[in-house]
Amino acid sequence: MVSIQIWVTRFHRSPQLSPGAAEPEEMRASTDIERKPPGSSTMVTTPDYEEMSWELSVQIDQKSGDEAMKFKLRVKGDLHIGGLMLKLVEKIKAPQDWSDHALWWEQRKCWLLKTHWTLDKYGIQADADLRYTPQHKPLLVQLPNMKTILLTVSFSSVVFKTVADICRILNLRRSEELSLLKPPDDASNKKKKKDKNAREDIWDIDLLSGTSGAAAECLPNLPPAELAKIYQPLSLVDKANNFSGWLDSSRSLMEQDVQDEDKLLLRFKYHVFFDLNPKYDAVRITQLYEQARWNILLEEIDCTEEEMLMFASLQYHICKLTLSNEPLDHSKEPEIDEVEAALSNLEEDITDIPELADTLRLFRPKRLTLRPYKEYWFVFKDTTISYFKNKEASYGEPIEQFHLRGCEVVPDVNVTDKKFGIKLLLPVADGMNEIYIRCNNETQYAKWKAACILASKGKTMAYSSYKSEVRNIQSFLQMKSLAPPPGQATPDLDTMEMNAECFVSPRYAKKHKTKQLTTRILEAHQNIANLSLMEAKMRFIQAWQSLPEFGIKYYIVRFKGSKKDEILGISYNRMFRIDMSTGLPVTTWRFANIKQWNVNWEIRQVAIEFDQNVSIAFCCLSCDCKVVHEFIGGYIFLSTRSKDQNETLDEELKVIFEKQWIYLDNAVGHFYRTTFEIGSGGTLLLKTPKEMESSTAAKEAGADNRNIVDDGKSQKLTRDDIEMLKEQGLKGQEIIQQLIDNSSTFKDKTEYAQDKYIKKKKKKYENTVMILKPSCRILAMMYHGREPGKICHLRHDTLAQMLTLANIHAGSKVLVFETCSGLVLGAVMERMGGTLNTKTKDPSIDSEKSVLTAKDVQQNKADVEQQGSPEEQSREASSVANTSDDQEKEDREKRKEAKAQERKAKLEEKRKKMAAAAALLDGRNADGLVIAGRFHPCPVLLGLLKFLAPSRPFVVYSQHKEPLIECYTKLKEVGGTVSLRLTDTWLRHYQVMPNRTHPLLLMSGGGGYLLSGTTVAVDHSKPAGSLRAEEPAPKRLKLTNTEG
Repeated sequence: MVSIQIWVTRFHRSPQLSPGAAEPEEMRASTDIERKPPGSSTMVTTPDYEEMSWELSVQIDQKSGDEAMKFKLRVKGDLHIGGLMLKLVEKIKAPQDWSDHALWWEQRKCWLLKTHWTLDKYGIQADADLRYTPQHKPLLVQLPNMKTILLTVSFSSVVFKTVADICRILNLRRSEELSLLKPPDDASNKKKKKDKNAREDIWDIDLLSGTSGAAAECLPNLPPAELAKIYQPLSLVDKANNFSGWLDSSRSLMEQDVQDEDKLLLRFKYHVFFDLNPKYDAVRITQLYEQARWNILLEEIDCTEEEMLMFASLQYHICKLTLSNEPLDHSKEPEIDEVEAALSNLEEDITDIPELADTLRLFRPKRLTLRPYKEYWFVFKDTTISYFKNKEASYGEPIEQFHLRGCEVVPDVNVTDKKFGIKLLLPVADGMNEIYIRCNNETQYAKWKAACILASKGKTMAYSSYKSEVRNIQSFLQMKSLAPPPGQATPDLDTMEMNAECFVSPRYAKKHKTKQLTTRILEAHQNIANLSLMEAKMRFIQAWQSLPEFGIKYYIVRFKGSKKDEILGISYNRMFRIDMSTGLPVTTWRFANIKQWNVNWEIRQVAIEFDQNVSIAFCCLSCDCKVVHEFIGGYIFLSTRSKDQNETLDEELKVIFEKQWIYLDNAVGHFYRTTFEIGSGGTLLLKTPKEMESSTAAKEAGADNRNIVDDGKSQKLTRDDIEMLKEQGLKGQEIIQQLIDNSSTFKDKTEYAQDKYIKKKKKKYENTVMILKPSCRILAMMYHGREPGKICHLRHDTLAQMLTLANIHAGSKVLVFETCSGLVLGAVMERMGGTLNTKTKDPSIDSEKSVLTAKDVQQNKADVEQQGSPEEQSREASSVANTSDDQEKEDREKRKEAKAQERKAKLEEKRKKMAAAAALLDGRNADGLVIAGRFHPCPVLLGLLKFLAPSRPFVVYSQHKEPLIECYTKLKEVGGTVSLRLTDTWLRHYQVMPNRTHPLLLMSGGGGYLLSGTTVAVDHSKPAGSLRAEEPAPKRLKLTNTEG
């Protein structure tokens, strides 16, 4: 059944208007209906129609692959797109489903998806070449594991939504991290013949079941000969050309010249992998591992020989576990508990903050110099590193001190050569300063690097995560060690059944013999032989992330004022300028220091402004500037994601729903609008589409219901029989079928009555739950249906009108006064889309004092100081305690003092927030005002209107119209507002079904009343009554004798 909602708005006249007074022009304009005399309509003749119309050529693409057809239609400019599509379908006269077809304008490269727009509005004329083509077409997508799949995607949706649909099919979470990339031109031109033969290796999603499970399995490594054919040494320019093919996420595939069955690469575009959980991200972790593996094998990212052998040993271990016959059950993988991780990060022992002090070596790189490391005495305290000439000098002033908050920690390690270095990139105004610190052994390196990592996040070594960070670094060093653990026998080369050369890049395979390579891989494998498959993949990804060049994308640009081409590198948190001739970075800029960036689309130039008046501008040469623009904005947006407590769902939590307890553990990981059936014990069972189809369709139906008598004897099953069926474990559909079979009047009912009966019984006996994404509309409907008093009987359509009348939009500064359980404030925040600039009024404060001024803030501060110090109160309370229990008394005093200090800190924090709110209000430049509450709105409205800028809207909601009539009268007297309107709305639902369309009998009696208007600037030098005195008096009409 389709439900239509109709809103009708009634305008109320001002109570000041007398019965004989003229109605205001604004009210007359909204209520008058234009009427034409019966003979005033004009008819267009055939010659006139031909002069105003033209022939439009449209090509129709068949969905089944048949030959395209061309039609010419005579159209007019006022014909809307929907009417043109209807004409096409009527002219084709082909019995097929045309619902997926849409019009494509070839010359403009755009879809005509707004069916209510006319041809004139789109600018379509007789020379336009239109195609009536399907929106969903087949596309070849190469996954990160180099496997190509064939699936049907939307060519009319933006790429961001298309990627989200592909990830939904593959069961890939966090689709915002991926995008589509056009393959390099060289590969597509050289291997056309190969692609035709490779069609057999393509997975067809429509024919293949369980695609997500297949995508979660690793593919075997290629033989060395095939790997050598793919491998090509890449320079910085080659890498820049490879990364230039990212598609624009805000445009559709066809708008970027992608045709059906073209091949695109699905890759992780943004290298910030948020919330990797082995329990839910089996496919995501596998595809991440595959992308990292191919990056290593094809040397798209540089690594040392030691790191290459470490990656090879991990690949061998993963291949060995994948080829084993044991079935993989990813649901048994250990889940990462976000709450425990967050709590562990918050745990800090502030009484004892550890310090590190030891002899280390320091190097500060300079141009045209070697790397002489010098020994100093280093002290790590809080989040700073200080170094002195020696230990005895550590009691004085340090030679230099480094503040590590916001820095980057890069490892500089070679376990084989016993080289344990830490590279620190310290942020400064014009880039980053490099500092190299060399440790003496593994233990010292693990402690200092863990301290640097925590300090870069603003944390000290007192956090409980410091010890776990040290252990992780030590295990990572052990994994990088190529020597076998002590006590282990020399590995047997015959145990390795796979070719060792397929685990390293072709360049490294040429440097070593196969036997030597096998020995070194097996020795390194002994350090990781006990890892599970998922742990090995996670270790591989972590090692990939630790590489210096991880996640860097290169682009050829030309900076403003420069005459030569340069390389711009973009990472997840910084961008840097690279000299193309030497390949060395010249300047580094951090995203955290960006104040704003702009794009001049006419000259295709990107301009970025940083802190401390540092600005750059450049033009992109190897790609469109939109690619760089998306990378900067994408990384900044993705950095705002956090493991908030609101995003964490307790899977073991019992939820009461419709008087029944249910568990949400089986719902985690599924998409919204998924339907579940409540099983025994409150467990949720996923319902497949086949199960959701009605199996109780009636075969026989009567002509009408006139002979059916509702005497209560038509149903043979009693209540006890139904309860017995439930105890036997019958599902809801089976119980409904039993009720139909045992009903003596069901077959005599009409088809409509049978459907109504089945729907009623399904609601009673089928325990199904659909999980919806929460929104203010759903919350408003829920509150209005169950507890309307909590939201002052505010209906969802009235709430929508309030947001529209107040002109709520992103970036606006809105004043909100509401006592509707936060519903109005939540709706305003949802409409603003995250750009929050909202000030709310606490309803617990008296409505007469609705505005907090700076004077009130100072008074509150004085009141807090006059209350006396909390320390004195705690001493008075503790003096009564037993003197024999001194230790217990001291502990009690400490707890009381801590509570008092905490209470004082909270009061101070609240005072600062109130002062900040008062400072914002003093600007008197708010963009809107929304009032909805149970208080009388008149004093609140008059108190807050003065903080609105001129020409700004306001809206007041009340359940009753009398308070709003008083506000209307008061605003007319005071002045400063125009376009005052007092309206109410009523809502009625319509049932829309074949041969049964009618309004529902029950409807909402009223949705409250709204008073809206706009503020204007008032000249306060003139008295309020002078405005009315200056109005010209109405002219007297002279009576004339009309009789002849």
